[in-house]
Amino acid sequence: MNQRILLLILLTITIHVAYGQTISKTVVAIDNRYLLAGVDNPIEVIARQETPLCVEQFSVVMHGSVDKKDVEIRQVGNSFIIRPKRAGIVKLTIDLGDTIEIQELRVKTITPVGRLGKYKANSNATLGVGEMKAQRGVLAIIECCGFDAKCTTVSYEVVRVSKQGEINKIVNTGGRFKESTQKIIQKASSGDMYIFRKIKYRCPGMVASQDLENMIFDVK
Repeated sequence: MNQRILLLILLTITIHVAYGQTISKTVVAIDNRYLLAGVDNPIEVIARQETPLCVEQFSVVMHGSVDKKDVEIRQVGNSFIIRPKRAGIVKLTIDLGDTIEIQELRVKTITPVGRLGKYKANSNATLGVGEMKAQRGVLAIIECCGFDAKCTTVSYEVVRVSKQGEINKIVNTGGRFKESTQKIIQKASSGDMYIFRKIKYRCPGMVASQDLENMIFDVK
């Protein structure tokens, strides 16, 4: 588990006893305050029982879903991995033999960062002519949550505004520049401005594509 972002969260998994008292019998530790859709989320569970927990004692379901594959749980050593396919609420049930404990965990989608090579939106970057011509496409990179991954770039529009005021536009499908887009990129000369806008991406767990920030770069 990533120690940099580990937050120990004492989740109120409880049972009810006489006189309205409650007793917590498990402690769950997760990397974030929520689970992330489409990726493996490691959790640590400590329970008041003599033997270590096993995956057969767990069950997970996604609220409002009839598809059991919308969320899965598996065991890796003494840890457990929860992988929800979409955003929502996961109901985690732990069978301790003499009692059943339940906790609801929120699932969020991931928000990536748009990148043109090593440059991202709002970086105020100025690229040399050769550097601009060497670019190969627009990426949607996940930069949070203790892992390195990327989403799928669906499409975007490339606009070149030359120093003389000439404007070239094209819509690119997919992350990598198509041949027609490359022709506009290869026109790069000093004083040009390149705008990458209407950037659509889709991350694991998303049903529909989402929008990234526009990226604007000057060519020196």
